[in-house]
Amino acid sequence: MSTKKKILTIGGVSLLIFGLIFFGKNLFVSLSYTDKTKRDIFDNDDKITSQWDSYSYLYCAGENKDSETDLAFRFTGMDTIWKITSENNVDILMKYDSQISHGNFKVVLIDTDGKIINLSEQSMVGEKIVTLKKGENRIKIVGKDAKGQFKLKIESNGLVTLNPENH
Repeated sequence: MSTKKKILTIGGVSLLIFGLIFFGKNLFVSLSYTDKTKRDIFDNDDKITSQWDSYSYLYCAGENKDSETDLAFRFTGMDTIWKITSENNVDILMKYDSQISHGNFKVVLIDTDGKIINLSEQSMVGEKIVTLKKGENRIKIVGKDAKGQFKLKIESNGLVTLNPENH
């Protein structure tokens, strides 16, 4: 075999290996992201109210702190962003701003009885007074190939304990 053919063969094999590594990794991430189990969560209240989370993010940037959430994301599934504990039934104000450019997105409050209260869906700006029941309440974001930004401010006048879930 000539030197030129050897170089072309080695180059071709190297290119093939690189392609398999690069595209194989991306294919794995893509398959995980579009997992049917996570995509089916959006319309399934039984799954949404469960204690566990199930999600795949292509990216998530931002934070939860000091009663505020500011996130930019692309994800599928459900993710708890706040746990709110109240010693009594209490009214709190939630201000939200969601700008969704792709997919389906909603924000829900799950009370201590497992009842879902929709706070926001798709792109919305507004505020809502919500009565929290005594005990632990949870706020989840739920998405189906959702891409966008979401902001939330919780005004409770110190009547509840806010526990942010890390991102």
